[in-house]
Order: sequence, then structure tokens, then C-alpha cells
Amino acid sequence: MANLIIGLMSTILFLQLVGLVLDIYWDRKNRRDERLQQNKRREQKYQELMEGCQGCKYFHGKDGIICTPHPRGQMNCPDYKVIRRAG
Repeated sequence: MANLIIGLMSTILFLQLVGLVLDIYWDRKNRRDERLQQNKRREQKYQELMEGCQGCKYFHGKDGIICTPHPRGQMNCPDYKVIRRAG
């Protein structure tokens, strides 16, 4: 009888431990998924800003810098200057 009780207690403790491990796993997975979604949204916004800024005299578009006046970009930029080509 004592062995049965000890066996049941061991099983219960094991299942609780498994539950904790699974909770940690899913929590980390959910946080990772959220970070991936945030990065995806940031990249989409960056691409949209870059598209709107191409053709501007101040456009840089490298190393995460979009332009000189607004390194992070700006929608409907008041500083937009069209590149004038000689010719």
C-alpha cells in the first residue's frame, strides 16, 4: 500500500514537472512568435517608407537609414525634394 502511494505521488510530481516545462516552452514560443510578428510589421513599414522616399534627393536607403532629415522615415515628408537630373 505504501509503495502504491509513493508511486502515485511520484507520478503526480512528474506530471506537474512536465506541465511546468510545457508552460515554459509555450510561453517562450508565444514570445518568440510575437517578436517575429513585430519584426515583420517593422520590415513592412520600413519597405513602405523606402518606396515613398525613392527619387528624393535625401534618400539613403542603406544600413537602416532611410534619409538624411528623417533617418527612420516619415510618411508625407515635407522635406521631399525630387532629384533633378542634368541633361
